[in-house]
Amino acid sequence: MYRKRGYFRKVRAENVVLLMIKEGYSGLSDYEKRVADFVLDNADETLNLTMASLSRQVQVSEPTVIRFCRKLNFTGYQEFKIALAKGNVYAGDTLKVIHEEVTPEDSIQEISNKVIHSHILAMQQTFSMINYEKLEQFVGLIQRAEHLDFFGLGGSGTVAVDVENKFIRTGINTRCFIHAHFPLLWTARWG
Repeated sequence: MYRKRGYFRKVRAENVVLLMIKEGYSGLSDYEKRVADFVLDNADETLNLTMASLSRQVQVSEPTVIRFCRKLNFTGYQEFKIALAKGNVYAGDTLKVIHEEVTPEDSIQEISNKVIHSHILAMQQTFSMINYEKLEQFVGLIQRAEHLDFFGLGGSGTVAVDVENKFIRTGINTRCFIHAHFPLLWTARWG
């Protein structure tokens, strides 16, 4: 539970495995989508089902359940169930929201914990949703690029400068623009 404007609210955290299913959903076959739909709607019940009982429940073959698990990068149904269970244990019934409010009553340690937990949760959710095939394509585009331009305004300008500094170390030609008129000039030039 966390406090926001004087109210206490429960927040149910999303299981990392469920996020993976949602991210990879479009790449599933119609029969695999039956499995995905059932798991998304009945994650807790799925933990108690054998592969045979799950396949009967959603009216698909056991090999379809295995293919579903493998598309999510699990070796099989058992590894999938373990990860699903661990996701539930990590998330628990409630989890503090990423941007939990820091209050004047918080100690330095509480503030540090809130910041650390928000970063850990954000990173876990990000990694659970990465499409590695698309990431490899993106890396290939960067490697073939003659130069990289980074644009950022306001708070994003700081991020753009930081990214430029990181890419400079790779030997890739980079430029960073943090003023509003430069993006228009450069995009018009490169069309």
